[in-house]
Amino acid sequence: MDRISKGNRKCNAGVTMIELLVAMTIFAIVLVGILPLSLYTITSNRDNNRMMTARNLMSNMVEQLKVLPSNAAWRANDGDNSDTTDNIGGDHNVVQGMYGIRWNIVNNPDNSQIIHIFINWQNGTRGQQTVSSRFTLL
Repeated sequence: MDRISKGNRKCNAGVTMIELLVAMTIFAIVLVGILPLSLYTITSNRDNNRMMTARNLMSNMVEQLKVLPSNAAWRANDGDNSDTTDNIGGDHNVVQGMYGIRWNIVNNPDNSQIIHIFINWQNGTRGQQTVSSRFTLL
């Protein structure tokens, strides 16, 4: 009577192969759903860091130009007052890492200067990105 028949035995030995395959399939489906979101997040963070760096470079350049005397070389106009929006040539060009910094200067009759700064960089699949600012120095 102490004998247990084969049909009544409970199997507590572990996970079956079918259970393992079902669990792996569910995990793979979830992973495939999360992967594009993770890649988008990584790309967005990289793009935002580059944009923040460009804005910081621009802010630093504005501050440097403000403290220079009006006859300093970096505040000299190339003689063309119509090129204030020229992002290709620029009166002055500087490269800092992956960023190109250009600025154009327009001399006004009242001895004030309008300075337009462009920060350019290559941003992966988005191509060339630009941040610009314009200010007047008296």
